[in-house]
Amino acid sequence: MDPIFSNHKVFFVAPADSLPVLSVFGFQWQGNEYNEFMKGKKRAGRWIVLIIVIVLVVAGVIWKRLPEYRYRPTESFESERSEAVLQMISRAKALESVEWTPLKDVAGWKNWMTYQAEETYHGLPYGQPIDAKYVPWDASMEEFLMAVSDPDSLLYTSNASAIAIAPYYSIDCSAFVSWAWGLPSRQTTWTIPQFADLISTENYANAQIGDVLNGENHVVLITDIERDETGTIIAMEISEASPKSLSNPNGTVHTTRYGRGSLYSLEEIQLRYFNRGFALYRKRNRDSF
Repeated sequence: MDPIFSNHKVFFVAPADSLPVLSVFGFQWQGNEYNEFMKGKKRAGRWIVLIIVIVLVVAGVIWKRLPEYRYRPTESFESERSEAVLQMISRAKALESVEWTPLKDVAGWKNWMTYQAEETYHGLPYGQPIDAKYVPWDASMEEFLMAVSDPDSLLYTSNASAIAIAPYYSIDCSAFVSWAWGLPSRQTTWTIPQFADLISTENYANAQIGDVLNGENHVVLITDIERDETGTIIAMEISEASPKSLSNPNGTVHTTRYGRGSLYSLEEIQLRYFNRGFALYRKRNRDSF
């Protein structure tokens, strides 16, 4: 060992290969190596604790945004769950829940997206196929699904193009509402009000399940409402057929929740719809569906 002189004191430093050998977890460690191992272990431990904390915080935020309970109608709003309304919502949800997996790529509305081969989608694809087939008006759900499973069907060999490129089998917003409402034929945003009573042009306070928000170029269906003990709306679900967007990346029939348990507040309904000229309508003779 070599002596080191410091402040009149003598220290002897042993070479690394002469330090005692420790056995840890079946491995042989020199003294210095063991010290480095323990330091690394402590650093790793701190990182693990930090990651766990971050995961718990994120999980807590997500949990708070989940719905705490589903809609339970108060006595004064039992009409929202009448047999006719339930049938209306059931027809809408059937168009949203249909599952399909294209065998080949299918061009979406205006080529804004492509329905990828072998990828599963939920909800009918959006389009305005006036020169092709509106599902389920011109083609049944069964015909659509058969076309999906046939690589030589018009879904893959053709498309709608009169207004814009769209899947040969598809649906738009007014066709979706017309079907859900059980109207005698497919309507447009201009003609749907003829089958309804105007409820409000200002806000959603008097909305009920099955009502629609109708504008000049778009219409959506209210498929669920959650109320507090006083009957005040605290959450709302809106179903629609619309093109690809940030809230609808797949360009299919889908539902967006607003208010309690959602990323979107009820105020956004005011901004997205009423502030843009939409009006609240209720199907005339709704309960005689």
